[in-house]
Amino acid sequence: MNINDKIKLSVNIAKIAGVFCIAVSALLLLNYYQVSKSDPLESETMKTLIERLASEPGNNELKEDIRNLDLLARKAYFNSQWQIVSGSYMLLFGVIVFVLSLRVAFSLKAKIEHPEQIVENELLTRKLSQKWLLISGVGLLGLAFTASVFTVNHLDLYSGPGLVNVETPIVGQAIEVIEVGNE
Repeated sequence: MNINDKIKLSVNIAKIAGVFCIAVSALLLLNYYQVSKSDPLESETMKTLIERLASEPGNNELKEDIRNLDLLARKAYFNSQWQIVSGSYMLLFGVIVFVLSLRVAFSLKAKIEHPEQIVENELLTRKLSQKWLLISGVGLLGLAFTASVFTVNHLDLYSGPGLVNVETPIVGQAIEVIEVGNE
């Protein structure tokens, strides 16, 4: 493998890593937008079911529906938290691969003895396009990292060991703790 093939390989790896970073950044931003717009642990349906349960305390089917909806909401919440953490690590890995492959490509290009003759307008255009590409890439990466850091951890809203004695911010009533044991 000659030096030109190595340069092409490292540039292609950089392109793939760049596309990967853009895709992961976009997914992190979409996840942030989705989590910020809808609180998975506090839904209108859950509020309505709890209000119905207050008027019908002996309705076991309604209690089961509330438990099932609560389970789905918690699964959605923990899934989104997992996506944020794993997406952040994937983005970090992609950026590292991108930077290393560009570094290899530039160091290999520096070893070439006779550089190509570049016209002054091409050089200016190339520098300007590289500048804006770098600014937009850094901006997108910054937004993705910021979104992953500022995604609300809804569990911090609740206190106490085992999430006992929690006041609901909507209804203002204490949550009834139901002990589940071996029957």
